Amino acid sequence: MTPAIHALPQVGEPPAGPPLWLPLAFLAQAALWLWLGAIAMTVVASDLALGLTAMPRTFAATHLFTLGVLGAATLGALHQFVPVVTGVGLRHPRAAVWAFWAHGLGVATLVAAMWWWSPRGQLAGWTLLFLAVGLGSWNILPARRRARQNGYVAGFVSLAHSALGLGMLVALVRIGDGLGWWTTWREGQLLAHFHLGWIGYGTLTVAGIGSKMLPAFLGLAEHADSGAAPPVYRRLGWLLSIGLLALSVGAPFRMAWLTWSGAVLLAAGVATHLAVLTGYFLRRKPGPLDPSLAAIGGAVGCYAGAWLLGVGIALVRPAPPRLWTAYGLVAIAGWLTLIIVGVMHRIGPRLMTAFLARRGGGLTLAQRGGQVLDRRLAWGAVVGLTGGLVAETAGVLAGAGAVVRVGSVLYLIGASLMAAQTVRLVKRATLGPSASPPLRPTSGPWPPRRAAP
Repeated sequence: MTPAIHALPQVGEPPAGPPLWLPLAFLAQAALWLWLGAIAMTVVASDLALGLTAMPRTFAATHLFTLGVLGAATLGALHQFVPVVTGVGLRHPRAAVWAFWAHGLGVATLVAAMWWWSPRGQLAGWTLLFLAVGLGSWNILPARRRARQNGYVAGFVSLAHSALGLGMLVALVRIGDGLGWWTTWREGQLLAHFHLGWIGYGTLTVAGIGSKMLPAFLGLAEHADSGAAPPVYRRLGWLLSIGLLALSVGAPFRMAWLTWSGAVLLAAGVATHLAVLTGYFLRRKPGPLDPSLAAIGGAVGCYAGAWLLGVGIALVRPAPPRLWTAYGLVAIAGWLTLIIVGVMHRIGPRLMTAFLARRGGGLTLAQRGGQVLDRRLAWGAVVGLTGGLVAETAGVLAGAGAVVRVGSVLYLIGASLMAAQTVRLVKRATLGPSASPPLRPTSGPWPPRRAAP
């Protein structure tokens, strides 16, 4: 039974969430955009090797990752995660379904319009994306005010959506510049827009959700419910949000003191977050490394690389175009994409298990006797994406076009294996839990050891 739009669930009643298939559909959509983004990256590999990041096709490839992979995975995770963590249900679960379709159509329209450069098509795509983000925000953000627990997580989500809104405002500033209303610095606008995307919307969302999710993945005690934000996360929220605001105002209007203040605060915030994430891994419960943790570990490594490249760009004046290109690669195709891949390999099977159990009349995972992911595909995807990203970044920094192309092909292989895993899961969900035999496990030795007689 669907509760009223603004009604809180009764005592003992779970908060209203989306249909169980919807988060899985968002994750499948993210895998599709990752595959298409990897294909686009192979096409623009020559431009990347030269540091030509302002080309229309490069913009299109970038938005396949930022709006496609990051946007779909974030919307799917938040619709499922926020009601569980905060105890506050969605305003209207059906609006989440509308956001899913609006987002998918919006990304497809916008990226196609960027690739073939159609301003009218871009306007249509942005309109659909504004609708998707607006529906998601309207559905999720009230949890910030009414959270029964873990209110700081919803606070980070609110900050992330505010950064997304500020990024839209920067776009409006650029429109006003084109209409002759004022004069702004185009490079400064791109600087602000880029950081509002990867640090604002992406990293703030990861910081909020990851404060509960990553310790749980690593077997730490920090994932236990608590009402107040840990002190380190309070500092992180202030550093990143104020730094983004200062950079986003200072850069487009050539206010050097404000731009530098924002850059220093962002560098301190990212360093703080890196220390937290590194501490998680240093204290993790001993055990075998699975594809999920390997991808998250690779993502943290890319995060550190992005911090180093960002500091280098701030110190080297003017920074070479290839340094900017490498910075964008490790921040978006590395840090944000790999951590999404890692989370998908962990929460995807759990959501699929619940979905199949419901369709199978309440069967548990143990009763079905198998896991839902293919271990070989999972490891192949993580290794291909990580290795390809490292090779591609090294090739960009060295100006070696052949290395960039090889890296892009490796990255595409990893994305293709991820897509194959997704197709396999979609087929399994469509056919139902009893349509195929148990599958290979995602952790532990393979082939399994034979039990002693």
